Formats: sequence, C-alpha cells, structure tokens
Amino acid sequence: MPQLHALILAGGSGTRFWPWSRAAHPKQFLAIDGHASLLARTHERLEGWIAPENRWVLTRADLVETVAEELPTLDPAHILGEPEGRDTAPALALGALRVAAVDPDALLLILPSDHHIADPAAFRATVDRAVSALTADDGLYTFGVTPTEPATGYGYIERGDATGHPGCASVRAFREKPDRATAEAFLADGGYFWNAGIFLWRASTFLAELARASTEFAAGIESLGGVFERDDGPDALADAFRSLPKISIDFALLEKSDRVRVVEAAFPWDDVGTWEAVPRLRAEAADRDGNIVDRGVVTTDCRRAVVVRGDDVEASERVIVLHGVEDMLVVDTGDALLVCPRARAQEVRGVVETLRERGLERST
Repeated sequence: MPQLHALILAGGSGTRFWPWSRAAHPKQFLAIDGHASLLARTHERLEGWIAPENRWVLTRADLVETVAEELPTLDPAHILGEPEGRDTAPALALGALRVAAVDPDALLLILPSDHHIADPAAFRATVDRAVSALTADDGLYTFGVTPTEPATGYGYIERGDATGHPGCASVRAFREKPDRATAEAFLADGGYFWNAGIFLWRASTFLAELARASTEFAAGIESLGGVFERDDGPDALADAFRSLPKISIDFALLEKSDRVRVVEAAFPWDDVGTWEAVPRLRAEAADRDGNIVDRGVVTTDCRRAVVVRGDDVEASERVIVLHGVEDMLVVDTGDALLVCPRARAQEVRGVVETLRERGLERST
C-alpha cells in the first residue's frame, strides 16, 4: 500500500507582511494568529495522521536552520534547502525526487506553509477522499476552494466533468487572477474554484508528467536524480538544479496535462495573504469597537484598528496611542513603522519594492 508523505513549502519571502516579515524571517515563521507560527500550525495538522518519517519541508537554503529551530521534532535530514529560487516547478521536482529516492511509490501531499485551516479534521477527510480517488484514477490532484467573494488576488480553476469520485472533477481550465468583472462572472457561474495551491500526486507520476511536458525538465530531472542516487553533494545538486527551467508549476505542467483533477476543499481555508488576515484570525480578540491591538496600545474613539508590534524590547516599551481613526493598520517592529488604511494592506509589497530602490530595506 503506498504511503502518504507531506511536503511543506516554506521558501516564500512574505513581503506583504512587512515590516514584521523580513527576508531572514519571512511570513511562515510569524504567529499571525497570535499563538503559533504558520509553519508550526501546518506541521501540527500532520500529527496523528502522517508518520513523522514521512514529513518533509522544502525551504530556501539560508532558512534550513530556522526551520529546524521552529520544528524541533522534524528529522533535520528531511529539511530540503533549495540552492536558489527558481519558482515552484523546479522546487516541486526537487522535493518529489528526494522523497522518491527513499520511497519510490510515495503519494505526495504538497502543502503551502502559510495557510490557515481552522478545521484540521475536515482537511484530513478531504485529503483522504482525494487519496481514494487517486488510487482508482492516477493523476495530478489539486484542491479548489469554493469562492465566497469575487476575489481578484487568486487564480481560478474551471471545473469540468465529474469523475465519479465524491467531490472530484476534471479540470477544464486554469484561469489567471481576474479583474473584478471577470471574478464576479466566475462567482455567478458557480463552476469555478479558487486555486489553493495544495496538491496530491504520486511522486513518480508527477515526475513522469513533468518530464513529458518539457524536454528541459526531462534532462534536468534525470540529472538531479543521479545526484541523489550517487549522493554527490551540495555543489552537484546546485548545478543540476540550475539546469531546470525557472517556471511555475501551473505553466510548466498543470495547464498542459490532461491528467489534472480538482477536489473540492470541504474545509475552511484562509491563504493569509495580507495584513487583513489578522482581524480574521484574531476575531476573538477584538474589543467592542472592533479594534485588535497588541500590548501597550491605547485606542480612544477608534473603530476597527489593527495594531501589531514586534517582540524586541524597544518596540515593547513604546506606548502607541490611536485616537479618532477608523480602519487603520499599524505595524511597529522597533526599527520600522507601517501605517496605512486596512483597505490598502495588499499594497505593502509595492512599499517594499520602493524601500529596495532607495536602499532602505533590512533583511533582519
């Protein structure tokens, strides 16, 4: 019986959560919900379900030690460091090859580390249904979230015909992030999902399909596989990894393959994409005026303010007062201060680009 492995993707930079998220300590290591980091929460969802020896994390090479500190129970040999960022297709090829090297028949569940899933039992049940479908109909399975609003920040999956397995259908098309009018049309149609970026496939099937889709990937996968077989070391791994095209998995494979299936995500899901996730994840902490604030913050005549601060001494000793404002976001880390309307929180990534251009961005 094939065993289920989990590969957690933890290599992102999380620029939309600046200034709390920095290059050396990005979003996946932050306790956005006020309790535990997103990475720790993702790993916790595997407890009692996926065996410890079948858990893996794929991250940037410079974050391997940070992952080990965050997940002390994870086998350090199962923390895979990408030699460099080359988008999701090379990253997933690297992870699949490493897992297949120890378990050639492995079923591989791909999990972003920066999602919030409030009902782990429902999540597991959905994955188990997908495993049953895959066992009968081998292919590439993606998980689609039923839209609740005409969001323009997500890619969409157009559902095709039912496959005969509960909650599972073929994929008619992948749609890029739409404009508002198109998103509203998708929502009204009812035949579209948000693309959650969660996948399930047999490692060997994924690698074969990726090689079939691209001669460059075919050669690169063979080269990387040889590195793992011979245990050639980090330099050889880096050289082989650079031979893979820099491209997302959607463009490299999922939009080309006729073996893609979509499974309806029957669980509450939040991609924790911007600072606007804080009031959703900390709703129980809101005061009677809807303000959600950290320690040492005073609000007077304020409504729906969100104030988050860092853990360093300088930031914790400074009193912050908000008076007479509504729907404001304040993030204080001691060495940086962000103040903006909550409705414009998604623009923080552009702010970081401006800081880079002016030489003001700090990695730590």
